[in-house]
Amino acid sequence: MKWSGHSVGSAIVEITTKDITYILAGDEGYINDCITRKIPTGCYYDLEKSKEFIEKYSNKKYRLHTCHDISLKTERII
Repeated sequence: MKWSGHSVGSAIVEITTKDITYILAGDEGYINDCITRKIPTGCYYDLEKSKEFIEKYSNKKYRLHTCHDISLKTERII
């Protein structure tokens, strides 16, 4: 799925199970705190698209992992 909030051509990966959808967010949100606090990254290509991304994926039906967040390296994703 394409997003372009952070940089042109930015993409994410969605992995859907029967209970939850896991999101590998790349650079759309640098750290998970950006999503939980609803704060766009400090550098963005399109602020409105960044806000749309945050609004959609802050929903509890998603389990979001950002590639710059330490949680991706320390916990099992699935």
